Amino acid sequence: ENADAVAAMKASGKTEFYELTAEEKAAWRKALLPVHQEMEARVGKDLLQAFYAEGEKSEKPAAAPKKK
Repeated sequence: ENADAVAAMKASGKTEFYELTAEEKAAWRKALLPVHQEMEARVGKDLLQAFYAEGEKSEKPAAAPKKK
């Protein structure tokens, strides 16, 4: 279902997809670490680890509106 939605967005030509470099991903992870630590305290380590596992399985390029 998600893959179909992404394919439709790509086919429409209205959305530009950008894939982060390894360095950009590392910078985002570092910047968001305090947020993740706070969320772990709120929702629990198991739920956060499950979230990470899903993210690793489905790492796809992010979509952003195309600039006109």
